[in-house]
Amino acid sequence: GNGIHCDGCQNTLIDANTLDSNWVGISVACEVPNSTADSIEVSNNFIFNHGWVGVFFGGNDTAITSVLNKSITRNNTFYKNDLAGLGNGELYINRVNNCKVINNVFYSNSDLLFFTNNQNPQNFISNYNDYYTPSGNLASAKVNYQWNIWTYNTYKSNTQKDSSSIFADPNLIFTNTPDALISNTSPCINKVSVR
Repeated sequence: GNGIHCDGCQNTLIDANTLDSNWVGISVACEVPNSTADSIEVSNNFIFNHGWVGVFFGGNDTAITSVLNKSITRNNTFYKNDLAGLGNGELYINRVNNCKVINNVFYSNSDLLFFTNNQNPQNFISNYNDYYTPSGNLASAKVNYQWNIWTYNTYKSNTQKDSSSIFADPNLIFTNTPDALISNTSPCINKVSVR
């Protein structure tokens, strides 16, 4: 199941949660045909060890007519999701308009897939994020973008997105809460704003 399921929500804040070991960590979806979910913010969450994906973000009806509009995912820490190895990565984006993915940390699992974007988003911004893999090998880091498996650098070049994002070990500090904080020597400081 989903840790948090927000279907067709309007003006909703999903903030400061720790979510682990679900099929989907947070689902921000619109599942009713010809409808719109609007103005949803997912912020300051620690999202880790989910089977299918950390966050699903977008329209999700079988008629392919629903849309997520004017929503944002920011200041979250994604850590080793997609444990089932299905190629969905940390964040699955699908049918969004006027949405942003900014100031997040994406630390992938061994599949090295950061996120999936299966529909051409309208006015979509992704920037000021930190991406990293367990191997630390930028050349093998992958993004699944509109059914293309691209290297991270090819994705940036082809889409002109994440121009101010970084590929660097965020130096996470894990607490017993559980939680993941960045150390005071993290390269995210003054580059990526995380909690």
